[in-house]
Parts: sequence; C-alpha cells; structure tokens
Amino acid sequence: MASGGESLAARADVALASEAPEAEREGTEVSSTAQASMATSHPTALTLDPAVEDLHEQLRDKYKDADIDVDVAIMAEDASPSVEYIQINLVMISRVNLHEEFRNPEFASGGDLARAEHALTEAGSRREKVTLESLFLNIPAKILTNALSYRVFAIASGGCGKTTIFTKIATWKWARKELWQEFSILIALELRHPDVRDAKSLWDLLELVGVDIPPMGKERIALRQFVKSHPQQLCIVFDGLDETSLAKCSRFVKLVISGEELKGIRMILTSRPAQDILRLCAKYQLDRRIEVIGFHRQDIERYVLKLLGSIKGAALLAEVKEDQHLLAMMCTPILAYEVCKLYHYCQKVPRCLSDIFDLMILRLAGRRHDTQYDTWLEIPFDVRMQVLELGKFAFSMLKQQRLVFTEADLKEFSLSEDAIQLGLLITTDRSPSVREKQWRFSHLTSQESQAAKFVACCENMSPQFIVRLVECLGPDSG
Repeated sequence: MASGGESLAARADVALASEAPEAEREGTEVSSTAQASMATSHPTALTLDPAVEDLHEQLRDKYKDADIDVDVAIMAEDASPSVEYIQINLVMISRVNLHEEFRNPEFASGGDLARAEHALTEAGSRREKVTLESLFLNIPAKILTNALSYRVFAIASGGCGKTTIFTKIATWKWARKELWQEFSILIALELRHPDVRDAKSLWDLLELVGVDIPPMGKERIALRQFVKSHPQQLCIVFDGLDETSLAKCSRFVKLVISGEELKGIRMILTSRPAQDILRLCAKYQLDRRIEVIGFHRQDIERYVLKLLGSIKGAALLAEVKEDQHLLAMMCTPILAYEVCKLYHYCQKVPRCLSDIFDLMILRLAGRRHDTQYDTWLEIPFDVRMQVLELGKFAFSMLKQQRLVFTEADLKEFSLSEDAIQLGLLITTDRSPSVREKQWRFSHLTSQESQAAKFVACCENMSPQFIVRLVECLGPDSG
C-alpha cells in the first residue's frame, strides 16, 4: 500500500513538472495542417428557442447550489461544504492516443496493462497536464466536419475524485457561467443507479436530473429539433462505468456511448482503470483519454486547512510532514478526507489504508455506545456481528456488481436495524421515478473494505468464532 501511494505522488509530481507551454501542448494534439483546417470547437452563441432556454435555466438552477459530501461537524466554524468553498484543483493528465495504446501487442494479447504502458513510455509517449477548461479544446477537424460525437474517457483509481470533479465541480462551474459555455445543455449522471442504466431516451436522462419535459407539447418538439440541429451543444457525463456492466445498460445508453445515438454530442465517460473496461472502451474507439491523478502535494495542505481550520489543520499537517507514506496516501482525495475526519473524531492519525477503515469502525461503534474503543476486540460482540453482517452484504453485492440497494435487498439479507443504522450505509438521492428508499455505502472503497474484512474474518478466525458467526449471519455465510 505504501509503495503504491508513493508511486501515485510521484506520478502527480511528474505530471506537473512535465507541463509543456500552451503552444507546445496544443501542437501535440493535432498537426499544424489539421489546425489550419479546423473549425472552432466552441460553437457561436445561438438565439435559443424559449423551450431550450427554459431547460438551460432549469439545469443551471439544479447545479449552482451543489455541496460536496463532507461531514460538516469536522469543519471549522467559518467553513462550508459548498463547492465554492471546498473545491481544490485535481491533477489531470492527458495520455497517449487511446487507439494507439490499444494496438500495443502486450495489451491487445491480454498482457499486463502496466507493461503495455511502460512500453509506450519507452517509445516516447508523453503525458501532459489537462484542465477542465481545456478538455474540449482542439477537437480534431474530422469530428467537427462530420458532426461526430466527441467522447472523453476519464480514468482514475478509486477515490481520486473523478465523480466530484465531473458531476459536482464541473456542473457547478457551468451553472455559474465559468466553464463550458459552449454547451446549452449539460447532463451529469452516475451509472451505478439502475434508472440511469435503464434510460431509453434523452427525456429519461433529463427526468433523472430532475427536469420533466411534458410528453406532448411544443417544448419536446423544440428540444428534439435543437439537439438534432446543434448536437455539439449537448454534453452528457456518464460517471462510473466500472460500477456497472454495459451488458446491464439499455440499448439507448449503449448507443450513446458508442456514438451512434445522439450523434455529434460531447460526452465524458469515467471509470476506474480495470483492464476489461479499458478494452471495452477501445472497442468503442473513444476519442481522448485522460487520467485524474488526485491531489498534488501542495493541494493537500490547502484541503486540510479548508476542512479542519488553521489550528487543527496545522497540527495534522505537522504529522503528515513527518510521514512520507501518509503524505503519499493523502494524494488520493477520499483518503485525505477520511484522515481529516478520523483526526477530528479520534485524535489519531492513520498510517495506512487498513488503519483508516479500522478506525472508522472503532469510531462508529464508539458513537453507538458513547465511548471510545482502541481495538477491534474491545467492541461489544453484537456490534462486531453487525459489522460482519454488513461485510457479508457488501461482499455479496459486489459479486453481483450492485452498489445501490433497496429495502428488499436489506430484508433479503436480514440486516438488523442496528446494522443499518451503524453508519456505514447511507441513503442515496432518489430519482423522480423511484419511490422506494435506496441505500449505498458511503463510497465504493468503503464497500470493498467491508467485504474484505468479512472474507478475512471467515478465513482467519478460530473455528469456535466462525460457528458463532454462522449462527448470527445465516448458513450461507461461508
């Protein structure tokens, strides 16, 4: 774990250190000949139909007051969970042309992705810094000329901030007219939600954002004509391809991702860098690949001070300065957040990933009994069973690629009310078409950690403990 964190920090440093001048970076994206023949990638302002203008304003209203998911109790008195207050730059880099990367024989033959990327690096491929503002600049002329969809594939390791940057920060900036003003319509959705995967039309996607277009009327006719005539003014963000399966997606969603439906739009597709996902995206011939690295080292300091305030933040940063492994780990935003939260509640500094999730359980158990626990064995047996109930549930759902759960799912696994209320599960935002309450773990990494704890306990505990575990969780827990 430590070595992986150090590698992440090093990659972030390299990404910034190797930033090329603007003219040089633009020159690497297209040749000078192509630039000369290229139309602008930012459409000129249009006089919008009243129906389109109304949708435009509705979407801005939805996005402009967004908050980032943080525990406000840990924040200083003058702090705020708003995007405006807490947003921190994330390092993003542009990778070698996606089509060329997948022609590499190491990868095409099923070889190791790391070896394939190393071979490309040795061959002289370059990584360059990317910003949200530059994401849709210098679109190749053939895409503009032929009105093709332009699809950006953004990958990042778990917790590096891809969901936050593309579904919160980007939409918030767009709503405040600070970003991507070439788009009249911006839709950002998470693929882990079944309703998003099942969408059968653009109208379904808009409904999931919270905008309802009457099925019969001039509004829908005007919007349909606008998207047909000016598709480049529609941008769709599909977040979390790794959190679902394209086989489970509707035909409409698949065709949008492939560029065959809503042809000519702009799209961002995010995922963890799993090899099967990367190969799948190569099949769809996505146009650009970028990688979200996470925090640069200087940004960790800004983030900690914004969350915890100057006094408590400075105390934590003093600990971070003395521990290079901890510093490297905090380059991942979700881990930086958890370290801050645990430092606030437990006055302890986790030194590795296992520490983070162990301390999280100790804190939640201590909150239940209004005390403080220092070890797993100090936690009352019934609470440990609740944690393992959730671990079994997390493991079973991961095997089914399930990240959002219904009340029926909780009942099927006979999760006790105490286990549900422990704090590892949270309710998720419901779409207008879903009336039943839905649940999820606070983050995919949390679900994975609880699943791993369950498996480890089943493997390593004494036979007597396993017997009691089976009695508590049911006969299929093994």
